[in-house]
Amino acid sequence: MNEEIKPPSGDTKSSDSESTKFFGSTILFVLLIASYILWFSLGLAKLVIGAVYVNDCDEVEMIPIWLIIDGFVYIPFAIGLIPFYKGSSDSTKHYAKILLIVGIVVSIGWNITGAAFIYPNNNNDVDCSKVARSFAFAMLTTNWGTIGIWGQLVFRALADGKSCC
Repeated sequence: MNEEIKPPSGDTKSSDSESTKFFGSTILFVLLIASYILWFSLGLAKLVIGAVYVNDCDEVEMIPIWLIIDGFVYIPFAIGLIPFYKGSSDSTKHYAKILLIVGIVVSIGWNITGAAFIYPNNNNDVDCSKVARSFAFAMLTTNWGTIGIWGQLVFRALADGKSCC
């Protein structure tokens, strides 16, 4: 009655070990989770600061509105990258790729929109809270850098392990 249970022969990898990898790399998985936490925190800060100062910018009322909407812009990236570390089916990955493309296009478009009224009004003496203007300026500048990072992840997801170059 004291029998030893042996795993079935063949591949002994558990599905848990595959769900802790991103494109076959544990380090990329850890960086992805860290970026999720960072961008969730920054998104929440954008929502809070935008909501607090929504009535404090009379001349450039779009600055707090830009912050509020920008808090939600990275959600397609977070959702779109999930199938690539969860071992999902090809059809799920196909829809995730579409979501990633939409996310990168919306992100670039929204940052261009923000750049049109945040950068020109940052150093001007406009009737808008200095906190909202400075935070929006910092977040817009950070977003431009992040588009490059997210763009590389999206490119890897779209290539899906195929050599392109």
